[in-house]
Amino acid sequence: MEKAGATVTWDAATKTATVTKRGITVQVPVGAKYIIVDGKEVPMDTAAVINNNKTYLPIRPVLEAVNFSVYWSSEDQTVFAANFFDYVDNQEIVVAEKRSSVDSVESLLDYVASEYRLQADKEIALEIAERDLLDKLAEKDKPVNIITYFDWYTIDQLDDNGITVDDSDFTIERDSDYTECTFEGELVLEGKNKTITIQVPEFTIPIDDDSDDNTRTYDGLTISFSPWSIEFSGEDLVNLGLFN
Repeated sequence: MEKAGATVTWDAATKTATVTKRGITVQVPVGAKYIIVDGKEVPMDTAAVINNNKTYLPIRPVLEAVNFSVYWSSEDQTVFAANFFDYVDNQEIVVAEKRSSVDSVESLLDYVASEYRLQADKEIALEIAERDLLDKLAEKDKPVNIITYFDWYTIDQLDDNGITVDDSDFTIERDSDYTECTFEGELVLEGKNKTITIQVPEFTIPIDDDSDDNTRTYDGLTISFSPWSIEFSGEDLVNLGLFN
């Protein structure tokens, strides 16, 4: 699970492994034919076991609980698992590195092609999420938690998803030469059952800076700043409980 990007903790008293990834918490009690996903019990046909002082978790239910697609190949006797959102995140890093190292026509063409493939992969990722959501909705007896961790959210998009942002005391000021932009002030985000207040100290960025470094994290919420708008990390919003 750690190789899959999850955090794993062990409670020796209750013999329970806890797996967390992208805001989802999965508790796996040893010997029990169920797991607990974000507080909800999910039955399964097997159980975690301890063998030679190592704890073995049922791979399919645990991975699927944290949004992996899992396939079993009887021919190869192999389990294949993939998290498409992780893949897209990794590809974004690769494409950013290619962009920063363009020094020839060939490397420029390689970057442009990689950027095109990345955008196509993002569309596939959203299609997969939509398909999985529809599958869950078809299972009437199962609870559904509809959250997209993949996206960054503008203020308007947050409003469409039930989170209001009071930015009346927040300023975005561009200088007269349009060379620099300064941000400062207070943002109040009100979710369905929670409100958080973010104080943004004054800072300035160049207007023509198109790097990926214009992000700041305040009290667990990552915000991406540009001279024209600000966006909020969907995963952080979920972790802070604003969608609940």
